[in-house]
Amino acid sequence: MGHYEAVALFIERARAVHSGFELTERNAPAVAGLCRALDGMPLAIELAAARTRVLSVEQISSRLGSSLGLLTGGSRTAEPRQRTLRAAIDWSHELLGEEEQILFRRLSVFAGGFTLEAAEAVCFGEVIGPEGVLDLLASLVDKSLVTVSRRGGEARYGMLEPVRQYALELLEEGAEADETRGQHAAFSAALAEEAYPKLRAAPQVEWLRRLDEENGNLRGALSWALSAGEIATAARLGFALWIFWWIRNRQIEGRRWMEQVLLERDELPPPLRIRATVATACMAYGQGDADAALRYAAELMELSRAVGRDALAESFARAGFGLVATTRGDFEAATEHLEEALPLFREAGEDGLAAQTPTWLGTVLLFQGDHEGARRRVE
Repeated sequence: MGHYEAVALFIERARAVHSGFELTERNAPAVAGLCRALDGMPLAIELAAARTRVLSVEQISSRLGSSLGLLTGGSRTAEPRQRTLRAAIDWSHELLGEEEQILFRRLSVFAGGFTLEAAEAVCFGEVIGPEGVLDLLASLVDKSLVTVSRRGGEARYGMLEPVRQYALELLEEGAEADETRGQHAAFSAALAEEAYPKLRAAPQVEWLRRLDEENGNLRGALSWALSAGEIATAARLGFALWIFWWIRNRQIEGRRWMEQVLLERDELPPPLRIRATVATACMAYGQGDADAALRYAAELMELSRAVGRDALAESFARAGFGLVATTRGDFEAATEHLEEALPLFREAGEDGLAAQTPTWLGTVLLFQGDHEGARRRVE
């Protein structure tokens, strides 16, 4: 019987949690019946097999049977296989302890996986402290409700999407959804801000990989922040991510996020409003929308004047004016604006752009036919 795929999977997963598990004449009928009741669905079989550490196959079949038969769990309009899967997840969830259930719900805010550090930062609360997350997470892995993979020396966790959606329903039904999503957004913003200066420095490749890996979480955090009226968090995220969006050629996505932020620009304190406008201007220029880039550059100059001068706002404004002038062939204006941008970038701490500005000035000279002058600028 072990040659059937469903039975073979059950045996494999059972042995992963209980090394002494064997298919015998006694338990074979129960294994076959269980796999048949679960319609051969890999996830449902894995959830059932994970319980062989503490239950016999006969006990699993008996206890799970009350949830199967398509009598409970799931909508009446759902497909039979969907209802069977939901019943299997229901049963597995009901066997969890209280703290395991709390962590299970909270982990559903992660889209695309998470690290232990992220789980400890996001999922703690009144019942679970950061120090208790690891043991509970390991328990959920053992029960196949959380997956784990390794890249180098670091473990990365996740949930299969049907399990995550189930957990997310439970989270949204309770009172902890906003707190958990808020902690998730705060962690995501802090991660993006840590990445920002490193995207134009030696660790660029590693941080691009990390942001790629976390992109689902970053998008989820932005979406929640905007829908929850947490505009300051959305502005922080957007400014910290604009270089990532630029390098990954996601200007359309970045501009869409940031223009939603600017719809509520009056709610932002001046420093965050400046940063949100900078990110939006960069995305517009990256799309080739010169008119919008000029509008945002002018807005940045106004914001700078309103606060009595701001080097960040003026540096990006001057760069915007200069780059658009370059594309339009107004080389005198381009040179003037870019020359003014250079020291402002340094003052604002934007060392990467301060280093790039001479290449823009060299490009202006190249367009004018001054090859020697362009070479000196670029060098």
